[in-house]
Amino acid sequence: MRLLVLGILVIACSGVAEAGDRPTTSAGASSGCHWTRTTDASGVMTTDGLVGIVGPTYASSSAVNDLLLMVRRGVVLGDRVTVRFQQLGAGAPATWVEYSVAASERKTPWGDLAFPLGVKPIGFPNSCWRVLVDGSDSGIILAIGP
Repeated sequence: MRLLVLGILVIACSGVAEAGDRPTTSAGASSGCHWTRTTDASGVMTTDGLVGIVGPTYASSSAVNDLLLMVRRGVVLGDRVTVRFQQLGAGAPATWVEYSVAASERKTPWGDLAFPLGVKPIGFPNSCWRVLVDGSDSGIILAIGP
């Protein structure tokens, strides 16, 4: 009987996300933030295949000096974008944060250019942010955890 129960538990747990995919203590768990986890074939987090984030769309508020790398199809060196982070929920004192950033040389799965986005301006614990690029919704949601 114990082996049957153990077997059922193993099968039931096989659909659980891999370690590192979703932190056990996260903005998602505490504030209902459903951050983007969809990737394209190259592993870039994207919802439309035009704008993406290289790496996770979840960051810790203690990692405010970290950078997220945003990629965009068709970008050339010297291009600038205006990025607006629109808060979802009420986890931060700001309802939005906006700034302009230039493409810089960075190796990514989408090419040799990316836009480095600082976590610090949105680094409020348990906050959730929609990413708009040049006024258009990218569909990407970022979560900042404890």
